[in-house]
Amino acid sequence: AQASTLTANFLQQCNEAAAHGLPSTAEVRCYGGYLASLNYERRIPNWVMEVVDYRKLRSERRPSSPAVAATSGDDAAPGEEVGCDGSRGGDEVSRNRSNFYADDTVPAAFRVGPDSYTSRGMSRGHLAAAQLHKASQAEMDATFNMNANIVPQDMTLNAVDWLRLEGLTRKLSKEVSVGQQQPGRGQRRGDSPPAANTGEAEGVGSAGKLYVVSGPAFVPRFMRVEHRPDGTEIHAPLSSADVSAALRKTAAPVKLMMTYELTGNPARGTPVAVPSHLFKVFLAEEDGGRSHSAAAFMMPNGPIVEQLPLTAYQVPIEQLQRITGLQFFPGMDATRLPDLCKTHQCDARPPALFQRYRQ
Repeated sequence: AQASTLTANFLQQCNEAAAHGLPSTAEVRCYGGYLASLNYERRIPNWVMEVVDYRKLRSERRPSSPAVAATSGDDAAPGEEVGCDGSRGGDEVSRNRSNFYADDTVPAAFRVGPDSYTSRGMSRGHLAAAQLHKASQAEMDATFNMNANIVPQDMTLNAVDWLRLEGLTRKLSKEVSVGQQQPGRGQRRGDSPPAANTGEAEGVGSAGKLYVVSGPAFVPRFMRVEHRPDGTEIHAPLSSADVSAALRKTAAPVKLMMTYELTGNPARGTPVAVPSHLFKVFLAEEDGGRSHSAAAFMMPNGPIVEQLPLTAYQVPIEQLQRITGLQFFPGMDATRLPDLCKTHQCDARPPALFQRYRQ
């Protein structure tokens, strides 16, 4: 009975996530609290889609005993999970109980295992964050599926700037779910939201939803072409400045090419594509479904030396669609929606603990 209840809940969550249309229809599957499109050739997801509801996250964090309730501040117990906003995992659901795993429903030739990423400095990066799927241990466990929700991610990016984007996801979910306005737009910093929109009481306020699509992007690069005496070519990546200079020449020896790294064991025949970039697209549905806004972010899959505002990585949704070949929230025509970052502050800082990863 418990298994059938979980299955019904998962299907309901997947149907909810797909309410405004799918980015694509290739190998779409429902896993726990998210939808994923699998790519057998690259052995990573094409995209992952979810609905993040802060009200559910709050209820899942509520302590179940007085002993737990007494724990506060920075006094995390040894081994206790601490989220990017300082929140802790509950008694029932913990990331410490989850393990990366191979998806047995994927054909063996395309299946990715926990030890498939062999490149130095490469981590197993979540697209849908585990800490945002705590309704049950089964739901959190599903976020560790190597084929459905994990991509090869630079370790520094994973620990710092992608973590900031996950923090932004949680922040936006809170503001959208409880109807919280951005300071400066009808509300002073430090003021409490109007009582009718706090969502603290059951049935109070106008519930909002935050839809999120995350995935890998493969961005082509301009290459300088050098011709060798034997007729072969050598290709060298160009910086943005070099590209501008080269393209000003009449017969510039430059080509736009798609290249990307592979990780994994070639002997086993299961190399995994390493994306050049990672993205998240947000759709905020507010005011009882009467108001919609959207924003897209794309980060290079490598170490980011300088901490920039997250809006430095914001890209037009139409541009991201051209790069990925995906259509985000086609039922809403997301390219025409207002900018989410005009009504919400789109920034978040990583915990000081992780700043040491920035090189």
